Amino acid sequence: MPLQGIATGEATQAAVGGLISDSTAGAINAVEIGKKAIDIISLNPKLI
Repeated sequence: MPLQGIATGEATQAAVGGLISDSTAGAINAVEIGKKAIDIISLNPKLI
């Protein structure tokens, strides 16, 4: 499993378990979404 998937999965599990706040989980997921967006744009520069 890729590292990004592990990080996102753990953030989701922790949020569901109440170990971290929803806003913290949301921030972690936003970072992961940003990383994916950068990857997509770098593969498809015409999208800019």
